[in-house]
Amino acid sequence: MQGRKFFAACLACSALALPGGAWAQAQAVAAQPDGSRIDEIIVTANKREQNLSKVGAAVAAFSGGDLAAARVTSVADLPNVTPGLAYTVTANATPVYTLRGVGFYEASLAAYPSVSLYMDQAPLPLPIMASLSLFDLERVEVLKGPQGTLFGNNATAGAINFIAAKPTDQFAAGATFGYSRFNTFETEGFVSGPLADGLNARLAVRAENGDGWQRSVSRPGDKLGKKDNIAGRFLVDWRAADRLNFSLNVTGWRDQNDPQAPQLTRAAFPNPPGSVGLGGVVPADLPIFAQAPIPEGKARLADWSVGSSLVGASLRPFNDNKFWSAALRTDFDVTEAIQLTSLTSYNRFKMNSTADFDGSPLVVTQYDNHRGSIKNFNQELRLSDDDGAFRWVVGANYEDTKTGELYDADTWDSSSAALNGATTNRTDNFQRMRNYAGFGNVEFDVVDRVTLKGGIRQSRAERSSNGAVYTVPGADHYPGIPYSYTEFFNIVYGLIYGPGTVPPIQPGQSLVLDTRLNPDGTPVDPGTYLTTGRFFGKLNEDSTSWSVGADFRLSDDALLYANVRKGYKSGSFPAITGAIFDALLPVTQESLLDYEAGFKLSLMERMISLSGAAFYYDYKDKQLLTKFVDPVFGLLDRLQNVPKSRVKGAELELSVRPSRQLELSGSVLYLDAKVKDYTA
Repeated sequence: MQGRKFFAACLACSALALPGGAWAQAQAVAAQPDGSRIDEIIVTANKREQNLSKVGAAVAAFSGGDLAAARVTSVADLPNVTPGLAYTVTANATPVYTLRGVGFYEASLAAYPSVSLYMDQAPLPLPIMASLSLFDLERVEVLKGPQGTLFGNNATAGAINFIAAKPTDQFAAGATFGYSRFNTFETEGFVSGPLADGLNARLAVRAENGDGWQRSVSRPGDKLGKKDNIAGRFLVDWRAADRLNFSLNVTGWRDQNDPQAPQLTRAAFPNPPGSVGLGGVVPADLPIFAQAPIPEGKARLADWSVGSSLVGASLRPFNDNKFWSAALRTDFDVTEAIQLTSLTSYNRFKMNSTADFDGSPLVVTQYDNHRGSIKNFNQELRLSDDDGAFRWVVGANYEDTKTGELYDADTWDSSSAALNGATTNRTDNFQRMRNYAGFGNVEFDVVDRVTLKGGIRQSRAERSSNGAVYTVPGADHYPGIPYSYTEFFNIVYGLIYGPGTVPPIQPGQSLVLDTRLNPDGTPVDPGTYLTTGRFFGKLNEDSTSWSVGADFRLSDDALLYANVRKGYKSGSFPAITGAIFDALLPVTQESLLDYEAGFKLSLMERMISLSGAAFYYDYKDKQLLTKFVDPVFGLLDRLQNVPKSRVKGAELELSVRPSRQLELSGSVLYLDAKVKDYTA
């Protein structure tokens, strides 16, 4: 976050032809008899069905038809229709969501997002799980601002809920086909209908294939950027009894899209020719010094490594990621008004990839052999009463997540490799997260048009980390330089910490130095201080998220609301390369206090919809990926908390439907973000 004003305005006009035929089955709500009215959308922002215009909070919702008309076919397209939402990917393709300026840019698989993600209210706790979720949807709901009371302790920015199109009680089917630039084919289809009395099912599939679009400068004809992915979803709804219903959602996808190569626009060398280091003198004829930047305006040109002349390895960038999940929802009507709901889900993810970070055909900064896995189990149990003037929900959540990640960091052709002699290391990290929570939410109509509301969630987040950085057999030093990591560290150790040596570092043994100190400057563990070993860390945190607010219904078509909400995001350990334990220390939990007021209006018999909100965020202990000077390797990444910052802003959305065939929409967002206390 930077201390400067940021203004973003997005005005969009689009002709939205209402889908017909079989695709009409996927609409969130059928069109009104008067086609010039804006369709009502039912959302579950409060974990119960409500008309969007009656929800006293900032929620952007889009039906499946709206998404198709706007050509929103992936999560990367959502910001095109959602003011305040931004999407990017890290260098190794981990998705990052930012909402109203709040996000967490961290590449580790185990890093929770600030914008929590859900599929039919079942959590997708880590952002890479939702990569290919946007197909055959009934709608998408984007909830803005802290959502901690109902959606957990990792929703300081907000939450996104993907609602899958449901099975139908009559046969329906449909398909779409698309062709676009770079020989890209897109196919999506579904079939839905009854299997037996009270048992309905739906199967949907989406696939995309296309040629590469980036052109290699050094190897004419070589291209990167191909599309090759497929996703499927199978849903079953079973009405087992008059008061008992089961819903099963099984989703899976495979992503073999090429990662994008960076474009070299300027070369800056920390170790210029003639620099003297442990590995000797940096030669003037080092190939990286002759690497030319890409000419300005050549957007498709880039370069990447396909192999290393030093190790003979294949380093061409690629992705091979797989994901599947199963979620079972059980609803039991305890009474006519009270419902018991159970949500049980299991998610499994595997990755294998290589990524190039330097934009050259040389091996300057490269992650290869990058493998990872996620195993996640979630259970929610809640009891709710949605009828009458007093509505309430109470429940509990449990989450258990295990992650593993390993990659090789190669710098064979860099000037630092020639300077220091050390070129390749392997990083691994294993984390486990357990989260426990109890929550409650109430709404009370004190008079006919005034509703008071409040919620609270008590959470316990437990996380452990086990990580190391170690040598790779046969590839731990620069050819012609006598230093292995053992010799390298012994020399560096003596230069930094005085007399002494590091015990011999064997292949597969962690080379990270224990530098942990107590506040008084004494070692945390005198027996391991300044010795190498694996990093073990634990982080246990408690938090209380809460919300209070009021809704004022001036008429059936006019709503004013005011909310004060506080949410938390739990702490995080990184999975990054470092030579000292300080680099692997966690950030602690962050908190965000939101003061917000807004309105929603329907005008001219719902031909016009206008909504807006103003908000102020008091942001404490923001989690930030920043830099520090590692005494061994120099400038490296680490996580750090920003003690105090704030965000203030306002947004306005307008939709107009002058006829059945045409809808015009526009939005404006203003953000002003400022860091108030931070030392880096």
